Amino acid sequence: MANRKTPRLPVILFALSALVSILSTCRSPLQQDSAASSDPAAARSVSSSGASLVLTSPDGKGRLAVLDEATGKYLLHLEGSAYAMGYQHGYLLAEEVRSTCSLDFFRAIVLDFLGRDPTLAAVINNDALFTTLLNTVNAAAVTQAVYATYDMRQEMKGIADGAKKRLAELGEAAGSVSYERIILTNLAFDVILSYVYPIIVRDYLSADEKASLDTRALVENMHMCDGFMAAPSATAAGGSLMARSFMISDCIGTRSLIMEYATASGNAFVAVNIPGFVGTPAAMNRYGLSIGMDMVPALQTNPVAPGMGCLLTARYVMQNCTSTSAALASIRNSVARGVSWIYLVGDPATGAVAEAAATTGLGWMPSQAKYFAARDLDYFFDSSACPAAGIDQLETRSDLVVTSNHFIDPTVRQASGSYAVKESTARYDYLTGRVLAALDSGLDVAAAERLVNYLSPLADNPYANDPMANPFGAGMARVGDYYAGKEFVHGIRAVFEPATRKAHVLYGRWTDPWIDYGMRN
Repeated sequence: MANRKTPRLPVILFALSALVSILSTCRSPLQQDSAASSDPAAARSVSSSGASLVLTSPDGKGRLAVLDEATGKYLLHLEGSAYAMGYQHGYLLAEEVRSTCSLDFFRAIVLDFLGRDPTLAAVINNDALFTTLLNTVNAAAVTQAVYATYDMRQEMKGIADGAKKRLAELGEAAGSVSYERIILTNLAFDVILSYVYPIIVRDYLSADEKASLDTRALVENMHMCDGFMAAPSATAAGGSLMARSFMISDCIGTRSLIMEYATASGNAFVAVNIPGFVGTPAAMNRYGLSIGMDMVPALQTNPVAPGMGCLLTARYVMQNCTSTSAALASIRNSVARGVSWIYLVGDPATGAVAEAAATTGLGWMPSQAKYFAARDLDYFFDSSACPAAGIDQLETRSDLVVTSNHFIDPTVRQASGSYAVKESTARYDYLTGRVLAALDSGLDVAAAERLVNYLSPLADNPYANDPMANPFGAGMARVGDYYAGKEFVHGIRAVFEPATRKAHVLYGRWTDPWIDYGMRN
């Protein structure tokens, strides 16, 4: 392998110090005392109907309940106006919000990424330098908060106010809890990636690495995801199924909980979230509309106008859309998009993959059409247009869409300057093949759970011994070795049943039970 270029220190530090609000490996206080389950991963599940109340917000509407005390699984109910829901959120998860906002929290995460470099570690461990760096990042995120809706900003304010109130009642300091830090948690991802993607894809790689884009260093900086949407005609029970794997970091698993929102305006919905998030990585609303997103490295970014960002976009869709077509229109017509994302969406009747690249103008303008494509169930892939090695649409049925972390549509690929990392094509190829086989034998919830969790390192994983194209080199690799030796789920796994408004979620340890959630009227 050729010698790697030295990345530009200020930019890399700037990027990772912002991303730590999301890419956390610290465990949540909610789960500090949880013990590993002795049961196999698929041996049991926990139902949300058995939740036991732990704490109620001062207005009596917000409630924190425990689903499974042994493994630290919780359900947070939020209800009312945007500010009221935010206040309930902050009040009921005050310690977790304080942890997310603390300097030590950010420092620990950045050290986890960069601590092996003594020069960088020295900067990170210098209180004055690191505080200045973090404040600079925070200020950049705050300037972009204008792209969030008024209600979203009110909810963020409520989180900060509620957390400070509860901590004061407990006689504890608020630490760095503030509205500005909550903005950082929700917006920093897209703000920073809009600067960093071009550097990672272009400047951070040597010439031969740019050609292959399959090195371990690049893969480890791109936390990956995948999933699929099967229409009713493809499933055993005749109801659509959407399966979502959010592989961004095991922090999502160790800090996650289920949040249900009974909003004063818009649709009620359920989300898998971490404390401090107003946006969401995976959710389903009362109409059965479900959503998740996958990262896509691309040269085309818009740091001047990064837009609402992926997490808040998903939240907006959940609260304001009722169908796949409405969700696609909402994503396509964004005021601005600063970074490329893939959104997997589905409803009781149909589904699609939205390939949404960064825009250079208002999303609904004709000039921006080349930056968006909807791979719906009837999408036709033209393999002769902008051909690229390893990129093909493998779904051979008109009732299935599958996605990982690369664009397939040739127009969007060419306009955005995106590349298919080998790690992404390997997972897409493998998962698509396995889902197609499952459709032939009858796809149900249990099968969808196994499929979306195909990378589990546990011995009872039926796919563990399958060969998959080696994402880190030549030849083939064993599927079960992808996360070999890892105690915690890398992110979350979710299966949504849009027709019945049921969600099935795995997070925490690989051996933890799946959480079965049924949306109430």
